[in-house]
Amino acid sequence: MAAYVEAIADQFDFSSTDDWKEIIDSGAQPASSHLSLDAQEATLVGYVPWNKQRSAARYFLGFAYADTVSPYRLHRETPFAHPEFPWLFAYDVSFTPFIAKSNPAADAGGKPKIRSKFEPAFYSTYSEFVICTVRFRSFRMEFLADNEIDTNEDEYRRNTYFDVDPRVEALSADGVGQLKFAEGAAPPAGPNGTPFPAPIATLLAKTGFVLNWLNVPWEYLTEEEFVFKPTKILDCVGKVNSDTFMGTFTHSTCLMNPPRFTFKPFPVPDAADPRRPRWAVDVQIPFDYFAPPKDASYVGSSYQGHQLMPFRGDGKFYGAVRDNGTSELLEYNTFNQIFQHVSE
Repeated sequence: MAAYVEAIADQFDFSSTDDWKEIIDSGAQPASSHLSLDAQEATLVGYVPWNKQRSAARYFLGFAYADTVSPYRLHRETPFAHPEFPWLFAYDVSFTPFIAKSNPAADAGGKPKIRSKFEPAFYSTYSEFVICTVRFRSFRMEFLADNEIDTNEDEYRRNTYFDVDPRVEALSADGVGQLKFAEGAAPPAGPNGTPFPAPIATLLAKTGFVLNWLNVPWEYLTEEEFVFKPTKILDCVGKVNSDTFMGTFTHSTCLMNPPRFTFKPFPVPDAADPRRPRWAVDVQIPFDYFAPPKDASYVGSSYQGHQLMPFRGDGKFYGAVRDNGTSELLEYNTFNQIFQHVSE
């Protein structure tokens, strides 16, 4: 699957005064900006040649595609940064025709027409240029060029952001032992020191977070052309990270929950069939982060995070395995594979 390549005459060049003529006439709704601590937006308006609309949309909004052979890199064309406020990036482009244009290839009614590049049919065109409105806003993520990413595993550094959901959970503490009364008179007059059986709950301050990874090419995540099956991601669901994840989460501290995927078309057609859009995928992956404190004597052991359980005898956390004495509570997987090409 390759993206449609525009003919040289139809390729947009922002630096060319023939391709971009900024509108400064106040009567034509020129550029504007709005900056506050809550929202930051800006707009640029200019003239673009009629035949370069598709190329201009790709240039301003950005695009992503994946190699089909090793090393299966993910390539990104970053959105256009506002020239005056470079932390604002383009997110919306619209085109409006103006000034009627004559065309000798007219139909019987004298209406101007040009031939479509994609199928043997005519459609009307009304102007030589269009008014192009580019809207910008601030984002919660960074847009990095390909040369700023060393390997596919570094993809977490761009086009990603996090939502955080702190919460408190109660986890039953197990083990030998029970509670004792710590106040009152000594027995038999009072309960002080008297043991009694009772379930013990340990309150845990856990952090749930959602990884949002945006505008990932369909073919980067799944090998299927029509069925979406992101095996690299699905293989990690219900498991904990076997090594340091995204450079900061130590092993066993992240438990992956079922992900959610949103599909949307890139404004770039497919080379084989321009009527067919190329799909981008927004990936949302929720994690439970858990890194309880351990007894100082066992801090250096291999058990961490979700592989720990509280002992009700002292309220501290220790590594736990299943009854066979070797199987840990949860399976491991390399979470950094999430950001790798499905065929890598």
